[in-house]
Amino acid sequence: MNRQDLGNDILQLMTKDMEVLKAKNADYAEDDDALSNLRDFGLVGVGARISDKYHRLKTFLMGKAYSVKNESVLDTVGDLRRHCYLFELLFRELGGGEGKEEYNYAEISHGKPERS
Repeated sequence: MNRQDLGNDILQLMTKDMEVLKAKNADYAEDDDALSNLRDFGLVGVGARISDKYHRLKTFLMGKAYSVKNESVLDTVGDLRRHCYLFELLFRELGGGEGKEEYNYAEISHGKPERS
């Protein structure tokens, strides 16, 4: 695989991720607040989802077969990637960002920013 192929493949994954995120978001969040469902449990909740997917992937890597047959390894990896996108978006909205060295755990993990 050359760099051009790598870039094209990643773009395809990102395009699919966007389609899946939009479709699922319509079922989970409010129309005017796409992250509303994530605020109930904050970053800790999103982190728990990431942990669940990590452990599911770890099960596969340890040689165990999935009990749920309609979800493939690639489905798990896609879910993990998409949960990471959502974590970053919520983290940024709650005041986290590059260059910030210290965070208020209560605000960042469970906080609800003021909506204008």
